[in-house]
Amino acid sequence: MQRDESLFNMIPKDLKLIGIVRSVNTPKRELRLKTDLSIDEVDAIIPSGHVDKVWISISGALDVKQCLVEQAENVNGELLLRLSPGISRDLVGRMRKCNVYFKDSPTVDNDWRPKSVKNYLGMVVHQSNGSLLGVVVEVLESPAHPVLVIELENTNRLLLPCVSEVLLGVDFQKRTLNVVNDLTPYAVFE
Repeated sequence: MQRDESLFNMIPKDLKLIGIVRSVNTPKRELRLKTDLSIDEVDAIIPSGHVDKVWISISGALDVKQCLVEQAENVNGELLLRLSPGISRDLVGRMRKCNVYFKDSPTVDNDWRPKSVKNYLGMVVHQSNGSLLGVVVEVLESPAHPVLVIELENTNRLLLPCVSEVLLGVDFQKRTLNVVNDLTPYAVFE
């Protein structure tokens, strides 16, 4: 697998190359990746059967898109990724021969999916600028996505959707959750 090293040097340093998109199934939003990683390395990326986010270099390193992954499988040494419905089929069609990356971070888990959000109870929530927002006191289930109920310092409550546009990362060791600075388009105050 060859890549243009000059373009790769422009990719953020915390992203690690998974592979190159060999083929796409546009209607299913599926990408089949050719990878130089061993089966063990691929399994380490997707230990529970999926990854949460990947970054795809659409037209060189200057246009890197973050995509949510609905499902991932190791199929005979190739990685099959099914992207979430929020990704347009048009965009999926343009991903053939693109580089795909994941964030290689041992202590921060970007897993905001419903299987793990119950673990967010009691976590301290910070905005990306470092300011304290509050503490997660409840997780509500909804058909679209879970909703975090955050108790603010003034005892008001904030409802925040558990989606990738809002949640930037989770540190389970420190029991902290990082969210975007501008919550206006996403938050509902009780």
